[in-house]
Formats: sequence, structure tokens, C-alpha cells
Amino acid sequence: MSQLNELAVKAAMSSEKEYLLADGEGLFLRVRSSGKAWVYRYKQAGRQTKLSLGPYPAVSLATARAKARQESVNTLAVLRRTVRSRGFTIAGATASRQ
Repeated sequence: MSQLNELAVKAAMSSEKEYLLADGEGLFLRVRSSGKAWVYRYKQAGRQTKLSLGPYPAVSLATARAKARQESVNTLAVLRRTVRSRGFTIAGATASRQ
């Protein structure tokens, strides 16, 4: 999947029905008749979660990517704390009980 560029973001046309343009790694541009906004989608406790990162053009593509990356780091940190608090250790992609 290729990433969005500024030209594609500007060219996205609103329609009656909402649609999403994927940038990658959970970042999407939500296009509605009322305007465009950045959305970061991720799973938390097995459930799909959406986090609004702000409207376009107030939040640029580069800023939205940075915010999504930071949210990814924050989400991972919370997950690690939760796993460790339950007595597990994290080694690579697996968790084992101590």
C-alpha cells in the first residue's frame, strides 16, 4: 500500500457518503461532505478504536503522521505496563509468565 501525498489529500473530493483514504500504519484521512479530518485507528483490548487527530488542512499530513506515530508508541507503552502488571514478561513478540 502506498502512502498518501499532499496532492492526493488536497484532491480528495467530498461526497454524500463518508469514505477513508489509507496512509498506512493506522492513519486515515476521513472525507465527509463537511470536510476532511485525520483519524488514527488501532485495536485496544480486541476492539477497534478511532482517535481523531484533527481537521485537514489545520493538521498537515506530516503532523498527522507524527501524531499517529506518537499514539502508537503511547498505546504500546500502556499495553506493556498492563502485561507486566499481570506478572508476564515481554520477550520479542511473545509473553511468558514468570
